[in-house]
Amino acid sequence: MGKSKSAKKENVGADQREDGATSAEPGNAGEASETKTPKAAKASKPPKAAKASKAVKEPKAAKSSKPPKAAKEPKASRPPKAAKASKAAKTAKSVSKKSKAPKPAGLLDSDRELLLSLDESLAERPDFRVATVVDEARHLEVTVKKLGSELFKGAALDKNLRGELISRRARLERAESAWLELRARATPRDLIKLRSAAERLKRDAFAALRYFVAEDADVQLRLDEIYEGVGDADVIDDLRKLADLAEAHAARLTVADVPKEPVSKLRETAQLLADATAERAVDPDAATAIGLRDRAYWHLRTLMDQLRRAGRYVYRNDPKLLPLFRATSTRARRPSRAPSSDSSSG
Repeated sequence: MGKSKSAKKENVGADQREDGATSAEPGNAGEASETKTPKAAKASKPPKAAKASKAVKEPKAAKSSKPPKAAKEPKASRPPKAAKASKAAKTAKSVSKKSKAPKPAGLLDSDRELLLSLDESLAERPDFRVATVVDEARHLEVTVKKLGSELFKGAALDKNLRGELISRRARLERAESAWLELRARATPRDLIKLRSAAERLKRDAFAALRYFVAEDADVQLRLDEIYEGVGDADVIDDLRKLADLAEAHAARLTVADVPKEPVSKLRETAQLLADATAERAVDPDAATAIGLRDRAYWHLRTLMDQLRRAGRYVYRNDPKLLPLFRATSTRARRPSRAPSSDSSSG
């Protein structure tokens, strides 16, 4: 029994040696290594591994966060639109304020009381446009303010006259505003149209005579007087004077830009306006308003003349300051109109 087991072991060992020898043959071993090595290289596939790393694409992950889009969130509040809305609101408020704005203030009770207490000689029609005189008064206020102490001392004037000048100018503005408001409210449309046509006819005839009869000094002097007139009564009077001049120099006006038969047109318009205004002359409110305006006008002009006369005396030797006290368009009241010693040459 012992021999048989040992014999089998030897046979098994012999078989294993034969198998090992067979696997160790040079040809078979080379072929095995050649086939396995390329497969191992393909398994590693480094290029594919690189593509896999690209697949990670961390930058794309950063794009997915999209910070610019997140930055757009504040635009939801729309500050520009909010600003436009505020402008629209301001515009609406300003419009509402304008619609609710009070009309120019009229005369105060104290104004009426003071003006009615003035001399009756002041209740005359203005000889210049109220707006012109108001503008000159403002310039004079500035001049007096700058030269005040020297002016008042040199002319022995009360220094409170500057404040009085401001008060009188403001009172005239209120009186003019009250009169214009009443006239606009009470004047019929037909009269408004007639007045506008009359004023245009006056301007056209005046300009034609200025240009085509320029060499006639007498005509030009008469035109200077006509130009001063304001108001319905002055327009009526001016139309009649222009008609006389146009009739005297009709031959020179044949090519002028005036209506056909300008003489008859001027006189006809003057009469129509006179008839229309005569009907309104009985209106007590209108008469009172224009009377107060006229008093306020001459009350201011009187003080302006006084201050200008004082300035011309104090600065008689100063060529730079002297012109500041010369009237630019207004003149002094005529001696027959002077209500008091305050009136002087302007």
